[in-house]
Amino acid sequence: MKDTDKTKEELLAEIASLSRRIETLEKAEADHRKTIEEALRESEAKYRQLFEYAPAAIYEIELETGKFISLNAVACEYSGYTKEEFLELKVWDVLTEQSLTKQLERYDKIMKGESVPNIFETEIIAKDGRKICGLVNSRFGYENGKPVRVTTVFHDITEKKRLEQELLKAQKLESLGVLAGGIAHDFNNFLSGIMGNISLAKLEAEQGEDIIEALDEALRVTSRASALTRQLLVFSKGGAPVKKTASISEVLRDSTVFALRGSKARCEFNIIEDLWPVNVDLGQFSQVIHNLAINAVQAMPQGGVIRLNACNVALEARSGLPLEAGRYVKISIQDEGLGIPQEHLAKIFDPYFTTKHQGSGLGLSMSYTTIYAHEGYIEVDSEMGEGTTFCIYMPASHEKLVEKGDREERLIKGEGKILVMDDDESIRNVTEKILIELGYDVGCASDGAETIAVYQDAARSGHPFDAIIMDLTIPGGMGGKETIERLLKIDPKVAAIVSSGYSNDPIMSDFEKYGFRGVATKPYSIEKLSWVLHDVLMEAKERN
Repeated sequence: MKDTDKTKEELLAEIASLSRRIETLEKAEADHRKTIEEALRESEAKYRQLFEYAPAAIYEIELETGKFISLNAVACEYSGYTKEEFLELKVWDVLTEQSLTKQLERYDKIMKGESVPNIFETEIIAKDGRKICGLVNSRFGYENGKPVRVTTVFHDITEKKRLEQELLKAQKLESLGVLAGGIAHDFNNFLSGIMGNISLAKLEAEQGEDIIEALDEALRVTSRASALTRQLLVFSKGGAPVKKTASISEVLRDSTVFALRGSKARCEFNIIEDLWPVNVDLGQFSQVIHNLAINAVQAMPQGGVIRLNACNVALEARSGLPLEAGRYVKISIQDEGLGIPQEHLAKIFDPYFTTKHQGSGLGLSMSYTTIYAHEGYIEVDSEMGEGTTFCIYMPASHEKLVEKGDREERLIKGEGKILVMDDDESIRNVTEKILIELGYDVGCASDGAETIAVYQDAARSGHPFDAIIMDLTIPGGMGGKETIERLLKIDPKVAAIVSSGYSNDPIMSDFEKYGFRGVATKPYSIEKLSWVLHDVLMEAKERN
């Protein structure tokens, strides 16, 4: 009998059997589904527990709106906001301005397809105004290849950063103690030389002898003291660089050759011909190269070869250096000395740290501060027995190169009427005598108010002043900044020269922006002052 010939009873029995099997499968599927649902609930509970009670703030942000989508209890604990308050905020409501700028730059790079680090530091502002520093680990969520949200884990490192700052303060205080001792030692030596030679000159004058040699020696020691002062100003960030666009090729050669005089070392130069110009204070930069060259000479007391290379480099964003992408001039100075021990490498830029019998140890510290003030970077690489290499990166300038004039270190006399403003009577007196020797008629004032009155009286009399040499800082009185502002309203063509020995104000490095026509940094030589006056007066004539 065929299957199709089955009896009705047999067919019903098979249907019943199939029904039982279906019921069994359905029950097994229901049990399996229940098991999966229970596992999912358990997993979700564990995730929620981890999310809520993790020892870090966790929050999710929608990138398009900047709104917080979800967050855990620790995020509320850190910030002082309730969860409801937090979900009403946007990310720019809680980030500090600096951190927000960095985040926007980071997001811009991501949208351009550039890679960015997942771990970084940021700062948020709590509800009570406190700043909280955090170490952040973030991951982006994508849809259709585009980032749409970010999940962030935020670890509070505020206390850690505070302790680091306290440790840094302690280290700085220790360094300042060494610095103060070094300054006292050096200046006592300088003052001894100055006082001794002036006393000798006075004695020789009484005896009718030639005092020129003693005065020349006093002037030489004074120049050394002035150089140390400039280094200290740079180190303290008070001596802002007075920059101009220039080529540094000649400075590299001259400063190195000068440092090598009388030593057993020689230098091999490899400076490309088309070295890019840089915005630089040539005096400060020359001192840096001189310091590094002296450092190399002292590392090779028996002589050797110093190799100075200079070339153009284009740094990318991920160069590994703490510099922005762009064009730089790279200078390397390599010696053949014994090298620097690894335990000393981290300290070589500290003020007055030195392992040598010669030198104060201030040179490398000043060099680091100078390059930093020029928005550059200096690094050192050394191995014992292999020598030491210092590398400097200076940002290349996009401005036109300022041609160097062929000037000699000589006096240039002139004519005209000059007003000197300085609160120090001795400086007024010596400046007046210098200017008279240079051929000028001179008037003096002790502060800004007197300067304005004298300047106006001279103008009304028909014998106006052609230029003013103006001290920037007048304790208890009107200084150069306020005085030039008022004078420009009286006479927009006033030719003023700003003068100062120290100032945190950017006027000395950007004097033209404030209305000055020239700058004379104290202490200045007669030759330097004569040329500054000459340039300002010539420019004034051309303008008029």
